[in-house]
Amino acid sequence: MIIYIADFFTGIIEAMMMFMLYNTFCVKKDCIPNWVYNVGIIVLAIMINISNLLFGYDLLNFAVMILSCIAMSFLYDTNAAARVLLPFFNLSLFSILEIIVLGAMMVFGGLSANEAINIPSYRLLGIIVSKMLALFVVNIIRLKYKKKQVLFRASYWVLFLLMLATNIIAIFLIFELSLNTNESYLQNLFVICSFGLLFSTFFALYLYEHLSDQAEKIYNQQQYEQHLKSQIKHLDEILVTQNELKKFKHDFSHCIIGLKGYIENKDYEKAGEYLSTFTEKFTSGRNIIETGNTALDAVLSTKKAIAESKGISFDTKIQIPENLPIEPIDLCVIFGNAADNAIEACDRMQNCDKKINLTIICQDNRLFCKIENTAPPIKDKPLKTEKADKRNHGFGLENIRTALAKYEAEPSIEYSDSRFVLKFVIFLNE
Repeated sequence: MIIYIADFFTGIIEAMMMFMLYNTFCVKKDCIPNWVYNVGIIVLAIMINISNLLFGYDLLNFAVMILSCIAMSFLYDTNAAARVLLPFFNLSLFSILEIIVLGAMMVFGGLSANEAINIPSYRLLGIIVSKMLALFVVNIIRLKYKKKQVLFRASYWVLFLLMLATNIIAIFLIFELSLNTNESYLQNLFVICSFGLLFSTFFALYLYEHLSDQAEKIYNQQQYEQHLKSQIKHLDEILVTQNELKKFKHDFSHCIIGLKGYIENKDYEKAGEYLSTFTEKFTSGRNIIETGNTALDAVLSTKKAIAESKGISFDTKIQIPENLPIEPIDLCVIFGNAADNAIEACDRMQNCDKKINLTIICQDNRLFCKIENTAPPIKDKPLKTEKADKRNHGFGLENIRTALAKYEAEPSIEYSDSRFVLKFVIFLNE
């Protein structure tokens, strides 16, 4: 009875591992639903068990199992070489490991080959240990081929080896207990427990990989959402700029009409006064910051326009040379994120004066920077994003730290119930 149960489970395990290899090296057909592949495992297990029952362990059995596996390969899109080589490799691996385990039992157990094969308990022990080793080898090949970095962490392999070793030791202990009893139900329980440990190893691997796949999908989704949100923010900045241009165009057309009236009346003195007033109005009211540094001017002018569109006062005091020895991308990261954080903090304030004061002064090869803004009370220490979607936000301050680290600078933070200050000093190379 034990031999039949062992042979039955052997067919299932070999079929599962065969499909693991197919899933690794071949591509599932889009027209075939997933449940068909599960049925394929069952069908292949039945074919392997029938072949073992009819042909034993001769070459004919090996050939029939190869043909059975090749038949299942047509569920996948692959080439002829893979259809033949994968079944041959899988069955050869099982055969080699069974021979190795058989040799180990003969050496360490003092058994003959005939005893190890024909005594049910020893045969069951050899089958379970060889299949566990085969599962380990197939899993290494599968993960190595897929190059899934999330699965190649050292902790994964330590846990996997620990689980494998623990299960093998448990099987040996159960085996020793079964040898000391003649009760058939205990021997059957030994079979169930042993294969239970084998299948628990298999399903633990399956669950781990499934959770890793889910984690990878979630991470990719978060990256996509973060990218999408940055694009939306960029679109908002473009819309604010376009609104400014529309306002300018609207006011400019009316001013031209007035100027044209003075000229038609040949009142050139009034036309000159009107033109001076017109020029002063449109130069003083623009959200343009001119420091001489193109990157800094672009990012600060845009953020100033965004802030003022939200009713936030954005005042600046900037004294810097045109050629700062700081990479433009780093300037955008530092001051873009700092301004975004300040605008978001002000935007959360209700019924109060919303202000942002930016000071950048270069003196004695040192760049002093201070961004001060009104802000609601801060609950978290260290600082965390106040947005509801915490997974996709809260990177601004970290990005600032990373950019400043290139210049051996570190941001300093001060905050009270209604005030937030970010300061840092960058030492510039001469």
